[in-house]
Amino acid sequence: MQLSDKERRRFSGFQEGEDVGYFKLQEDRPQTIAYALTDSPVGWLAWTVTEFRAVSDHSGDFLTPVDRDAFFTNITLYWVTGTVGSSMPIYREEKLAGLNSDSMPRIETPVAYADFPKEAIASPYRWIDKAYNIVLRTEMPKGGHFAALEQPDVLIKDVRTFFAKLKR
Repeated sequence: MQLSDKERRRFSGFQEGEDVGYFKLQEDRPQTIAYALTDSPVGWLAWTVTEFRAVSDHSGDFLTPVDRDAFFTNITLYWVTGTVGSSMPIYREEKLAGLNSDSMPRIETPVAYADFPKEAIASPYRWIDKAYNIVLRTEMPKGGHFAALEQPDVLIKDVRTFFAKLKR
C-alpha cells in the first residue's frame, strides 16, 4: 500500500527513531524486561521517564504536559499492584496476531480513533479504516502516547462525543 508523504513521515519516524529499541524489546521479549522492572521501582521509574520523554508531546521538559502528581501516581500504581509486566505483552500479541497487516480481519464494532500528533505507534489512516469500523476520527491538536495523562480533558471530550454518536 502506497503511503502519502504525511503518512510516510509519521510512520517512518517511529520505525527508524532512536527510541524504537524500547518498543522492540517489549514486542520481542516482554517478560524479560517485565521481571527486571517489576523487581525495581527505580528501574520502573527510569524506564517510564525515558519512554515518556520519547513519546509525549513536550517542549524540552517532559513533565510539562502532565500533572506531576498524576505522573508519579501512575508509576506507583503499576509498581505497587505488580502490573508492570501485564502492561507489556500487548506489543508482542499485536505482532503475533499480524495486526496492521493485510491478513487482519475487519472489526465491525464501532470504533473511535483519536489521533495524537506525537503518538509513536501511529498507523496510516487507510490501514485503520480497512481494519476498523471508524465512526469518529479526531485529529488532536497536541498530545502523544500517554494521552490520558497529557491531554485528559480533550480525550474525555472525545470519548463522550463517541458515545453520544452511538446513542443516535
